[in-house]
Amino acid sequence: MARAARRAGGVLVAGALCVGLAVSGSMAATGAAVRGAGVPPSVPLSVSVAPDVGALVVSWQPPTQVGRGPLTYQVRSVPSGQQCSTQGLWCRFQVRDATPWRFTVSAANGAGSGPASPLTFPFRHLTVLVVAGQSNAIGFESYAIDPVTHRHVLATAPIHSASQHSLIDWVESGVPDSGATPVALSTPQQLVGAPSPIFGPEVGLASSLYAAGHQGLLIVKVAFAGTSLAVDWASSGVLYRHLVTTTRAAMAWASSQWWSATIGAIYWIQGETDAEHAPMAANYATHLRAFLRTLRSDLGVDARTPVVLARTDVTAYVAYKRAHHVCAPADCERELKGNAEVRAAQLYVAANMAYTYTVDTAGLPRFPTTFIHLTNNAELSLGRALAAVSLRRLT
Repeated sequence: MARAARRAGGVLVAGALCVGLAVSGSMAATGAAVRGAGVPPSVPLSVSVAPDVGALVVSWQPPTQVGRGPLTYQVRSVPSGQQCSTQGLWCRFQVRDATPWRFTVSAANGAGSGPASPLTFPFRHLTVLVVAGQSNAIGFESYAIDPVTHRHVLATAPIHSASQHSLIDWVESGVPDSGATPVALSTPQQLVGAPSPIFGPEVGLASSLYAAGHQGLLIVKVAFAGTSLAVDWASSGVLYRHLVTTTRAAMAWASSQWWSATIGAIYWIQGETDAEHAPMAANYATHLRAFLRTLRSDLGVDARTPVVLARTDVTAYVAYKRAHHVCAPADCERELKGNAEVRAAQLYVAANMAYTYTVDTAGLPRFPTTFIHLTNNAELSLGRALAAVSLRRLT
């Protein structure tokens, strides 16, 4: 840029000297006035956009005609809302939703502003869906091959198509990790000791959103069986860090593949363990509010990003334990009380935290061993219900 400036200045100086030698000295003063006036810069060159984690980085090269004095660059977006002024050659813009941002860059010097560059092309967008919780988020007894009918419940056309074209990255107890990078949603999640692959609500969720036109989906699933919100998912705990780091890593991978990735929604499927412990149940609302506030902040999601809570229900499980004399009558009653407290807390948090919603798991079929885990068809139904609540709210 300095070499270009010297060349531009050199032409004017040489011209003034030639005029001064050929005519009177008074004309030299006129040449000096021309040098001081200068000209606005031309259009910046090689404007490009690159994705980053939760951001887009716009960069460019200096114009061929820079005029006199330092250059200041103005970056503006279409639609409006993103802008930057700098003397450097790049700007970083935070991106938290699926807006198809396009950018233009212009340069200015003391003589004025030059023309703007052509608009850049918008980036293809990837919507990241965060699914987290405990065993019903995993799909602990939700078998892809139904143990009664022996039918592959994921083989239907709508589910198959969405599973082939959506991505998933998982960290869940009992299931080997998906690997270093996200894989197709159709990739089997093989729980150790299970008779067939398993799946959670992510399949019904993805197939419903995919059918509605959301066809760039990456699901990040972090779930651990038998875990509590009060202890295991506390913001200082290992599981919480797993959730944040796994989500960030998936978004970094997306940007490395030239996707503009943003978190579209968060789905929380948890509460059974807290319902079993009276102090945890009594304080579930406090723990849930703190968890969601911290998670929103640590993931840097848009304030409008929906959080959907799957309201837990262990009444069938307690009935099973009571019938099989697994819990004393007083203990069963305490667990039912804890269940009611957790369910009420989930409603309370949804009513008092913006962009937080619920779907109810009560009444969904449970696998007939202990009647706590959802069946495969119940997991599909839960996923569809999660999609229905968040469909028009995805950021």
